[in-house]
Amino acid sequence: MKSKVKLGTGCVFLLSVVLLIGCRITPEPRITQRDHNPWVTGKEKVVGIVKLSADKELKLPAGFLQQVETDLINYLPTQGYSRVVAAEHYAKIAQQIIPENTQFYDAVTGRFNHELKQQLDNSVIAEYRHKYQADVLLSLHFAKAIAEYSGDKARWDSIEDKTALPPNFLLDSRKGTMPAISVHIDVHNLLTGERYNRVQGVQAILNWSAVYHIHPDDMPIHLQNLRIGIRQMTY
Repeated sequence: MKSKVKLGTGCVFLLSVVLLIGCRITPEPRITQRDHNPWVTGKEKVVGIVKLSADKELKLPAGFLQQVETDLINYLPTQGYSRVVAAEHYAKIAQQIIPENTQFYDAVTGRFNHELKQQLDNSVIAEYRHKYQADVLLSLHFAKAIAEYSGDKARWDSIEDKTALPPNFLLDSRKGTMPAISVHIDVHNLLTGERYNRVQGVQAILNWSAVYHIHPDDMPIHLQNLRIGIRQMTY
């Protein structure tokens, strides 16, 4: 009789493992901390997207950054801004002003020439602002992060997401760290000179070897959370 019970328990365990492996775990990222930073004056009207980028090691859906940009271009005007300038325009001006062979590191000392970098950046911003009347510069970078998990919850960078297994699976209360994705949001208010920075979690990476680290079907929830993360830009 005992052997049958053990066999039955073993079958349930194997079935559970098969189900967990066979089914895609849908992330459920939830923002746990929001910023309340009233740094805008109400006079900002034009947002210029400076850069949208991601770590090369992240496996993102085709057109991921383009989807993010399109959503921002559609969303920010609903929050009081008159226009959002796509990132390609800033990149074009930068290419015109900064020589392609510009070296910022000294070949002998290895020292980074911050003065030259700042001078060229200021020239790009001045020309960009003159041409597009931008009041706010916005940059986003998606990067690998490390999340701490306990049971079925992973927490990092003001967000909470579920992990691959339910809590106390087979009486195992799991704790540790796992890979995740965060987005670095950088904003420069050209009217006041103030800068705003926020690092916000996107989702836990449940399987580093998976085809996608962010599945195309999960884009709506990520775009919604990103809107919440940049809501400090609104007034």
